[in-house]
Amino acid sequence: MKFIVTKLIYLLIFIVGLSVFAEETSLEGAYIWTLKSPDGNEFVEKIYFKNKNNKLMLYLEGEQYECSLSGTHFSGQMYIQQRVWGVSGDFQSDGKITGKQERWDVFTPEEKVTLTFEAVRDTSEEAQKFWPQYLQEWEAHLASLDKKPDWDATEEGRQQKEGLLALAAEQHVTLTVRGKVVDSAGKPLEGIVLCCGTQRIDINYSMGLAATEEYITTDAAGEFKTKELTAWKLFLIYGGKKYQEYSADFENKEQLLELQKNPITITLLPIQEEVAE
Repeated sequence: MKFIVTKLIYLLIFIVGLSVFAEETSLEGAYIWTLKSPDGNEFVEKIYFKNKNNKLMLYLEGEQYECSLSGTHFSGQMYIQQRVWGVSGDFQSDGKITGKQERWDVFTPEEKVTLTFEAVRDTSEEAQKFWPQYLQEWEAHLASLDKKPDWDATEEGRQQKEGLLALAAEQHVTLTVRGKVVDSAGKPLEGIVLCCGTQRIDINYSMGLAATEEYITTDAAGEFKTKELTAWKLFLIYGGKKYQEYSADFENKEQLLELQKNPITITLLPIQEEVAE
């Protein structure tokens, strides 16, 4: 019995110690991030870890990751200019961070570049000056995006809000986009990634407009289906490397209602073929 109690105490101490270790090693701090590519080249970036609202934030200059943290392991991903950046790593007992960063084209996910990294804490005077100012400016920018406009503050604002709501009621269409992707011979294409983007009127945004993007993949029959969308404009894009680029815009209510009723067929042409005028 004494042996079991002792083991339980040791286990508890280990769990507490692990959580403290993870917390301490993931607290705010600047790091020098050395990325090593498969061909042996190295790239150096500066990053910053910050605990915010019980989430681990990873900042690169101009970009922000939101990571999940489990023990001493973290992972996260984000979209940057139609590419996915994934990152995962572990905090080491000597204060270093090791892991991998992966980059791949959204439309061609099988073409993935994996880079390994090692990060060491940057205690330089430059880091101490740069990061506080950078984080302050970044968080102010995010706060400005989250701030809801007060349309009722002025008579002009109230009129604009009423006009936007009336336009939304008149022009918005709620729909699920369904369709099929085929090649020039009419053969269904499986695994094709499309981007479905929308614009809608939304008074919760400063300009009264909101935009969304959804990436969808065709099944074995070449078919795809989006979630339910509300839009006054919609576009479909293919930007992969296997076929010629494709885009279709639906810019009025009539076009959206037609898309609501009937599935769309998208024909992708091989790179070497010319697009018919």
